[in-house]
Amino acid sequence: MLLFDSKTTLSILLKLSREPKYTPGYWRAAPEPFVRDAMVYGRLVQEFEPEVAALLQQACLVPEAYASKWFVGLCVHVLPYEALFDFLEGFLREGYMFLFKFSIALVQATKAKLLSFKPTDVNLILEVLRLDICQYADDFEGGAFFTGIVKAAAQVPLEQAHIEKLREEEAAVLEAKMIKTRAREAELAAESDDEIVFSDEEDD
Repeated sequence: MLLFDSKTTLSILLKLSREPKYTPGYWRAAPEPFVRDAMVYGRLVQEFEPEVAALLQQACLVPEAYASKWFVGLCVHVLPYEALFDFLEGFLREGYMFLFKFSIALVQATKAKLLSFKPTDVNLILEVLRLDICQYADDFEGGAFFTGIVKAAAQVPLEQAHIEKLREEEAAVLEAKMIKTRAREAELAAESDDEIVFSDEEDD
């Protein structure tokens, strides 16, 4: 998109935000589709890398706290340009399926470093998952580290039917959470209203 004129860029962005193949709803003020897919990613980590999943659970790190760098930001602030162009090509070709594949490939590529941390090393774990420059400079391994993750993503064995099943399950979980949250917010609002007491005007 950096190479296109504004009209073409707008057309691409509208396609990404509207077509089911890509990421509709990710950029809303309340991006429930992203949160759902972040939860699906968490399920996939449990399936592919249970040791890493256990570490993240012990560290109380929920996927939506860091996966936005890949799912919403499309790695623009994560990957150096050479790897980023390959990433975007993969995303445009495969859509949201590529995001899930990339996320698993990234966890697999950083697994050894992640498992060297304690659950209390939350900041370090986040730095690794976000591929922060303090952990992985742009020229790390001559850049091959980043391009290697993107290439490995294409080989991650994910079936779309499985992803759709997980999406349905996590959407139901999220909806249940939202219902509870809205009910609690209504209770708090009612309690707040009950506590407002207006004093009578002072007697003359």
